[in-house]
Amino acid sequence: GIAQMEDGSIFNSGGNPENQKTSRFDIESMSWVSLYEMSYPRCYPTTLTMPDNDVFTAFAKGAGNTSELYSDASKEWRNMTGATMQSLVDEQNQINSSLAYNGSSTMQWYAFMHVAPNGRVFQSGPMQTMHWFDTAGQGDVEQIGARLGGDQARMFGSAVMYDIGKILITGGNDPSQEEPSSDKAMTVDLNGAAPVIQETMPMLHNR
Repeated sequence: GIAQMEDGSIFNSGGNPENQKTSRFDIESMSWVSLYEMSYPRCYPTTLTMPDNDVFTAFAKGAGNTSELYSDASKEWRNMTGATMQSLVDEQNQINSSLAYNGSSTMQWYAFMHVAPNGRVFQSGPMQTMHWFDTAGQGDVEQIGARLGGDQARMFGSAVMYDIGKILITGGNDPSQEEPSSDKAMTVDLNGAAPVIQETMPMLHNR
């Protein structure tokens, strides 16, 4: 899991096979510096730099439903017991247990997560259900329903924040379909009282 800190240095945690290692690439010395290890081993972690330069990491193979926060002040990790990933884990496992066609790989552990203008973490995929996560104290989670009333899981799809509070979700794979790759695209606007999800023009190619 990779994130960029405020000073431009690169923060790196976890990896394959699952491990707890954390390091930072120091742009002054041009070298990697070892940091405190995470409490849980993580492969495919989602890692985000928060507005206060702390680093949130979550939803990773090997870590179950746990999330953690690295403090830029104390240089230590804190378990976020309130920001549980259990509903994401349950939904991913349910999707993987129902795969029946195409011999596709199982849904992977990368979550579509971005820091919203309100300072919270918004999760828009790849499962159908979306969530808000808070990183204050021991953390918190709020489930807010499915994209567009039941959009497919976006296995191997992508999500990017292209403007302040605006996310573009593209493509993905639905192994229950004869042609699993999708050309679908949608936007999520996080600047209002509630997320606004809109389908937009499809891509020229399935991806």
